[in-house]
Amino acid sequence: MLRGADSDALHKELQDVVRSEAFRQDACGTDRTARVYGQLRVACAALGPARELALYPRKLSAFLEWTAVAAPDAVPVFLLHYQLAVGTVLALGEGCAGLEAHLAELDDASAAGAFLVTELGHGGSAHDLETRAVHDAATGDFVVDTPATRAVKFVANLAHADTARTGVVAARLIAGGEDHGVFPFVMRLRERDGRPARGVTITPLPEKPFPPADCAAVSFDQVRIPGHSLLTGGTAGFRADGSFRSSITAPRERFRHTIGQLYHSRTSLAAAAMAMARAALAITLRYAAQRQVPGPGGGTVPMLAYRTVQRDLFTGLARVFAGSLLAERAKDTVAVPSLDREADELFVMVIKALLTETALQTVQVCRARCGAQGLFTVNRITEFLTACQGFVTSEGDNQVLRITAGRRLCADPRPGPGEVCPGPGGPDGPAFWSALMAERERRLVRSVPHHDTVDGFDAWNAQVLPAAALADARAQRLALDALVEGVERCTDPSDAEALTLLAELCALDHGDRHSGWYLREGLLTPAQAGRIEERTVEACDRLVPHVPALLDAFGIPDDLLAAPIAAADYTQAWRDVLHLM
Repeated sequence: MLRGADSDALHKELQDVVRSEAFRQDACGTDRTARVYGQLRVACAALGPARELALYPRKLSAFLEWTAVAAPDAVPVFLLHYQLAVGTVLALGEGCAGLEAHLAELDDASAAGAFLVTELGHGGSAHDLETRAVHDAATGDFVVDTPATRAVKFVANLAHADTARTGVVAARLIAGGEDHGVFPFVMRLRERDGRPARGVTITPLPEKPFPPADCAAVSFDQVRIPGHSLLTGGTAGFRADGSFRSSITAPRERFRHTIGQLYHSRTSLAAAAMAMARAALAITLRYAAQRQVPGPGGGTVPMLAYRTVQRDLFTGLARVFAGSLLAERAKDTVAVPSLDREADELFVMVIKALLTETALQTVQVCRARCGAQGLFTVNRITEFLTACQGFVTSEGDNQVLRITAGRRLCADPRPGPGEVCPGPGGPDGPAFWSALMAERERRLVRSVPHHDTVDGFDAWNAQVLPAAALADARAQRLALDALVEGVERCTDPSDAEALTLLAELCALDHGDRHSGWYLREGLLTPAQAGRIEERTVEACDRLVPHVPALLDAFGIPDDLLAAPIAAADYTQAWRDVLHLM
């Protein structure tokens, strides 16, 4: 279930790539950025031309998951290269022969890919971008220019000077003196020797912990690029008389077309976040099962015997298992899109926000439960934690995605097939909670203020909180339903029992977080709310014997976890690392 339709042979191939020397943990202080671009070249050499992997979305997502376990630093660079640079050129380049030279260099990473959209003054307002690409009607070229400081491209992966770069740059197309909206343009940003291309100024940004220190501010000074650099996917171009044409009339819709590959990268990012959360749980649960802590009468017990630890880690296990199943569904959606692209994009929006934050919260709990051991980089958890912190704002800030998704859900509020709200006296298992969560969606839709014309900030702002809550409610129900569907697919009784307990914990966790709302709405009785803690403890007690099998289901080889505290004997592992007596 956790690997969908992917074969074991495929995962073995991908694991072998991230097992290579280039991906091994580095304790020698090697330049992190140089190391990541070396890993990118190794990946292209091992897995074939970048364009081929970009056209195989399930394989690419699976590769990014294993990369996240072995080398989280590399995930943002790989996403930018494969999905946002190569993917955009392939999707919108119409097979233009003039783009072949760019693709050839991206194929083997002799030029690394970049994707430049956000600007210093327009971080979250991308449709207002100011970078200009002015059409020269006499030559058919474009002249790219940065008109003001606020239009400088900000947080671009271009600071590393030893790697050639080819990037997709979002710019406002100006033709015949008219603004036609934002389009993507492919262009050389660093030459083969690493020098910035003519007219391109690259200014490194201050150090930050994640991703590697490759971030830069980029500006353009009358950079001339050929006409075939414009990427439209056949939706726009120039007539014989030099006038501009576009089959997409609304400028905002043209921008959505420009950033269409974010649909793919959000899915991969969510799946990679789940992979790190699974790895963090595997490390922490192995450690907790053998770490001895004080017990009654002066004796000791394993840390995992404490119900406080069980509740934290098993609830995280339930949420991550649900999220992992949901990520598999998203990967299928990207690989074989439905006829309703709007619905597919909406689905990916809500799960990206849920899964990246679920991963962040889970890894934070793992770090805390491991105590001081969780602080050491060699035990991997802080590495996952910093990566997850970056993921919640990558490929669309989660808050913005929630608000956008919530507003779209108001236009099509159907919560899903077959849910009927039970009375407050019904049974309180996962199916009960799924129906209750569907009713929460329906009521949240009604709570979003509707305005025929939202023309003032106060009216617009009144929608923000309920819209975000609605998007969360949809995502949380989908996650629980993914677990319930998993139970129905199980043929092994023990596996079915384990997944049923995870579904119960997932439902109870949701109920605990939102019990006040359900009580206020009359959908939950005080007696039911009062049983949540008791039922959580019961489910945790019953889940204990299933934990080894659930961790085995993650399928993470020991050598990829590579954390001393995840070893069968963590004290022996530390002795080997430190060469102790």
